[in-house]
This record gives sequence, structure tokens and C-alpha cells, in this order.
Amino acid sequence: MQWALKRGVQLFVLFMVIVAILALAQDLPGRIADWQREAAAVQSTSDALTGSQADFASKAASAAGSADAEIEELRNATANELDAVEADISRRRREADARVLTSSELALAAARGSSDAIITSFRAQYVDIPLLKRSAALIELRRQNLAKIANDRIQRDSLALAVAAYERDRRAFNQRVRERNAWQEAAKAQRRNPLCNSVAVPLVCARVLQIRQRDRELTAERKALEASAAMIAGRNAAMRALTLQRETVEGSADIVREANLALTQMVATLSAEAASRPPNMVRSALRQHGLQAAMLVLLAVLLPVLFALFRYFVLARAVDRTTALRLRAPGEGSVGSPSQTSLQIPIDRGTELLLRSGAQERAVQARADDVLVLDWAIPFTCVAAGLVNLQRFTSAEPDHVTVSAADGDHHHEIALVAVPAGGALVLKPRALLGVLKARGDRLSIQRNWRILSLVSWMTMQFRYLTFEGPCTLIVQGNRGVHVTQASDGRAISGQLVLGFDAGLAYRAVRSASFRPYFLGRARLFDDRFEGAGSYIHQSRPEAAAGGRGLLGRGLKGAGDAVLNAFGV
Repeated sequence: MQWALKRGVQLFVLFMVIVAILALAQDLPGRIADWQREAAAVQSTSDALTGSQADFASKAASAAGSADAEIEELRNATANELDAVEADISRRRREADARVLTSSELALAAARGSSDAIITSFRAQYVDIPLLKRSAALIELRRQNLAKIANDRIQRDSLALAVAAYERDRRAFNQRVRERNAWQEAAKAQRRNPLCNSVAVPLVCARVLQIRQRDRELTAERKALEASAAMIAGRNAAMRALTLQRETVEGSADIVREANLALTQMVATLSAEAASRPPNMVRSALRQHGLQAAMLVLLAVLLPVLFALFRYFVLARAVDRTTALRLRAPGEGSVGSPSQTSLQIPIDRGTELLLRSGAQERAVQARADDVLVLDWAIPFTCVAAGLVNLQRFTSAEPDHVTVSAADGDHHHEIALVAVPAGGALVLKPRALLGVLKARGDRLSIQRNWRILSLVSWMTMQFRYLTFEGPCTLIVQGNRGVHVTQASDGRAISGQLVLGFDAGLAYRAVRSASFRPYFLGRARLFDDRFEGAGSYIHQSRPEAAAGGRGLLGRGLKGAGDAVLNAFGV
């Protein structure tokens, strides 16, 4: 029931997920098609506007020329002609306003690919309407000037009448002055009459009285004439101060330039919008970088092949001809026992057993104590290889300790490898399970560096740890440990090699065939040993961390590469 319930919940969740995916993907093809159509329409509009910029500029310049001619006619038009032109301008303004699109209408026209509507709107908004506004402004200026001119004409006519009346009054004044002067000559005799000078008797001094009356009249007329002259002078000054407004308007070149700039900005905006649409971005990226990307992909495909061919047929062939690596002079070789899952290791008063783990059985009287590190001369190597916290077994009587392989999957076996006095064995410490040696003697482990050897660079191992005899090493390997004579002249995969006699000549030889190496099933180089002695290997390599090569195995692969370089 638990299994059925768990399985039912899983199937229900899977069912709901599938339903959700199908619901989301139901309209996806249609939406993608709509996106592609909109992107293509916007791109088409942008391209059409770009291609029509020259024609737009030409028609704008032509319209500006016609407007300039109309402006020149308006500067000489009468009031009645201005009324007729203004009515026509109002009609054309309404038609131009009807052609102008709003921002939302422009966006819709761009999405539909209606480039003609956009061009018509821009021509009306940035060319026709500004030119019509300019003509309307000039009509207003012209009307104001015509009104001023008409008023000035009326004023001049009125002034002419005033001047004529002034001249008439002045001539009459002069005539009356001459009459008075004539009376003055005639009244000289009366003036000599003392009576006229003092009393002016009417009958005797009539002329004198007449002159005096005329003088009073002339004085009043003179003041009136002076006032009229002052008024005429003031009106003349006002007439001379009359100025008309300059009938100037905005230049058509500025309007055309602003119209072209507006269209250019619209084209740039549409181009940016078209470029931002995902389908157009993909097409643009393919046009710009498609060839380079294809070349890089081809290079990525061919480069590993070429590199593998170079390494196998050129580099590996050159390595085959290099001098073999030899750590020391040939000596007595080591001897190994057949590998088993467990072995009985004999101990007595003169020997001691250092064991990493795997002790199954021991005598009660056998003494066991702890050893922190196998060799304090190489503490970091011991830590990396697990040769720490060892058990040391000793016995006062001949006895044995039963030891098994130190793993939990029962795939490892162990073997005893005896290193005689004067002999030396190169061994990877990770394969060392324990050591049987003389009690009280220090285990001798030598570090041999071979940085300048080409073999070391090919195998990426630069340090070799040599265990010098006499001692017996307990070696552990996957699926079995084998001790093979180097005189057999055989090559073996380096992943299987656990150690070899230090007196052997060690070289790297090219893998048997190219295809297994290229497919990652075999290494480029196998190990080959020459001379009198033995090498130790396991039946199967240790399980890899996954992937091919250093990068494919991640951090563990990097750690294994470092440990291999130091011979661990």
C-alpha cells in the first residue's frame, strides 16, 4: 500500500506537470509566429524609413520652396487677398492635422509595417504644419502693417487739410496785418493830436481806435496760428515716427532641417526597437557572428582531434626514442607472493609489523601499540597516502597476524613483496598496507626527483619514493596483486602499475592503437620496464571519479594529478 500510494502521488504530480506544460505550450507556436511577424514588420518599417529619408528630404525642400514663393506673394498682398489666402491656409491646416498620427498610432503603424502612413504623418507634422503656421503668422503681420498704413494715410489727409486751413488763416492774417499797417499810416495825423493820444475821442480819433481793435484781433489770431503751427509740427513728428513691423518669419531651411532630424530620430528609434526584438536579435547575431561561430565550433570539434593526432603520431613517437629513466644501479630484485584476500604475516622477537588497517587475527600475547606516522621524513606524503595512526605488532615468541585487504567491497587483495638487503623498490604509498621489518630499525624511504626527464613529463610523475631493503612490504591492489619479471619485455597500462625495482630502466611507450586512446579508453602511454627485476601491478585500475581527463574529474581529478606528480 505504501508503494501504491507513493507511486500514485508521483503519477499525479507528473500528470499535473504535463497538464501545466501543455497549457503553457498550447498557444506557444502562435505566439512565436506573432512575435516573428511583429519583429519582421518593425524591421521592414525601419528599413523602409531608412530608404525613404532622401525622398523625404527632397519633398520637404520642394514644399519649403513653394512656401517661400507664397511668402513673397503675401508680402505684396492686399487685405482682400489676405482674407482669401487665410481661408485656404485654414483648410490646408485642417487636412494636415488629420494626417498627423499620435504616438500610439505611430507605434501601431510601425508594428503593422505602414511606413507610408508614418512618412505622411511626419511630412504633415514637421513640414506642412510649420510652413502653414509661418504663412499664417506673416498674414497677421501683413494685416497689422496694412492697418497702420491705412491709418497713416487718413492721418496724412487730415494733416493736409489742417495745413491748408493754416495757410488760409495765415494769408488772411497777413492781409489783416497789411490793412492795419495801412491804417497806421492813415492815422499818423490823428496820432499827432494830443487829444487822441490821451483820450481818443471817438469822432476825432476813430482810426486810432480801429487800429487798437485790429491789434487786439491780430494778437488773438497770431496765438491761434501759433497753436495750429505747433499742432501741425507735432503731427509731422508723429508721422515721421510711424514704423511698420518687419514682415519676417522663420526660415524654411530651419524647418526642413528639423523635419529631417525628427525623421532620423524616428528611424533610429525604430532601428533600436527592431534590433531588440528576439527574432531580429537572433538573425542579426547569425549575420554578424554566424560564420565566426561556425568556425569556432568546427575548431572546437577538430582541435581535440588534431591535438590527439599530434600527441599520438608525433609526440608519442618522439618519446619512444628517448632514454629510459633509471633511478639507481641494478641490484638484487624483490620477490612477491601470490595475492590473496587475507594473509598470515609471521612475526617474532626480532621483527615488528606496522599495519595501516586490516588486522583480523592476532595472538593474545602479541603486543600492539600506536605509531602516529610511518616516516617523519615525509609527513605530508604519509597523510596523503593514509599511512598515519598505524598499529605496531610485536611478539616475544614466533607468531603471526592475519591481515586482510583494507576495503569494504571485497575487491582488493594483498601480497607480500620481500625487498632484500641492497635492493630497493619504487612503490606508490597509497598501495602500501603495511611493513614487516627488523625491530628497532628505521624504515629507509628515499625521495628521488626527476624533473628534467621527458618520461616524467609524459607520465606527470616527478618524484619517486624508494623503499630500501631489507623489509617486507604488504601491497594492496584491486582484484589482485601481481609481481612480473621485467625481462618478459611487456608493456602495461600505467594505471595498473603499483611499483617496480629501482634498478629497472623505466620508459613510456606509445599506446598500441590510436582509436582506444582517442575514445578515452586507453592512455597515450603505457609503462615498460627493462632489465633484471620485477614490477608490481594490480589487475584492475581504481575507479575514476567520473569524466575524462583532469577537468572531467573535477576537484578529485585535480587532487589525484597532484598526488601522482609527487609519487603518492
